[in-house]
Amino acid sequence: MSISKAAFFIIFSSFLLSTSGCLQTSVPVIEADITIELIEGEPAITSVNLTPSEMSVLRAPRGTDVGFPSVNGQTIINFEKVGYWAAVPYEGPGEYHLTLGFRKDDLPQELDHIRIIITINDERGDAIEKVQEILIWGLETE
Repeated sequence: MSISKAAFFIIFSSFLLSTSGCLQTSVPVIEADITIELIEGEPAITSVNLTPSEMSVLRAPRGTDVGFPSVNGQTIINFEKVGYWAAVPYEGPGEYHLTLGFRKDDLPQELDHIRIIITINDERGDAIEKVQEILIWGLETE
């Protein structure tokens, strides 16, 4: 097969896959903006802003391990389908951002209940602060 025929075959095959729905190009995620302050000397999560979004399937989170101490987040769909763990190093009071992803076989559907759990974990990995939020997929995404 010549180079031009091979290139045509690759482009044509890619087109067929993308138009047939076999090739998923984006996946749902939740962007979490978290504010942590010191209250009586202890870290406290004082604000969590959740934004449903989409991201390229190639950049979508698939779990994070940053060690401890850390700020962590996780999603649970309808109280049973656990998403990927996201984490960033905890460096004291301030603003933190997590991108929370879902497993490819457990993507949220309209009106699914998404529980978002955000924790601060100390050097030993123990959760020293925890907040939970519920997001109804589709209501907040419009």
